[in-house]
Amino acid sequence: SKRTWEGKTILVVSAILGQTSSMEKFSRRWKEDLRAEGVDFFHAKDHWNRQAKAYHGLSLTKRKAMLSGFVSYIHKYAEAGFSVCIDTDEYVRITSQRFRSQHGSPYSFAIQILLVLIRINLTARNRLHEELTILVEDGHPNASQALGIIRNGRLKKGAAVKIQSCGLGVKLDNPILQAADLLAYSCCEHASTHTSSMFAKLALNAPIPIAT
Repeated sequence: SKRTWEGKTILVVSAILGQTSSMEKFSRRWKEDLRAEGVDFFHAKDHWNRQAKAYHGLSLTKRKAMLSGFVSYIHKYAEAGFSVCIDTDEYVRITSQRFRSQHGSPYSFAIQILLVLIRINLTARNRLHEELTILVEDGHPNASQALGIIRNGRLKKGAAVKIQSCGLGVKLDNPILQAADLLAYSCCEHASTHTSSMFAKLALNAPIPIAT
């Protein structure tokens, strides 16, 4: 998620972490709610937009209830959520061309920091030995670059986490990516305005750790 606030361009990249079996249940419940309300897919940016085509005129009352349900599924089935917030102009200003050629764009660098946060979480829970399946949302201009950096580093000594597989995925049919979109958008809104009701529901006093 990206927005400009007080002259700064803020980029937020988020991840949802969970066991495969739990996230399968999560995805099933999420899709069931979408079908029940006749919504094509969840998109945080358009969730309150009455004209959003994917929502087919769904009332704001039902959207509020659906959002509460989605937040409860994240809290029930996910193990943790992570967000990295970067001032993109500052990133370019304080890094060298050599650094950017190695670590990539602000987006790609943010994903690498996410892996470090995930490592910290897994270490704290004595689960660093577990292998991860990583899905990066397709469609971002630097998604392929980020995926290439992950693939190049997965087998290197000292890699942040063990990675079984990684690939690109489409958000439209993937509730986990939609949930990460919810976390990224709400965190970006909170970072720029400090008045995000979405972030309050999702992260403040959450029963799972939400690292930002």
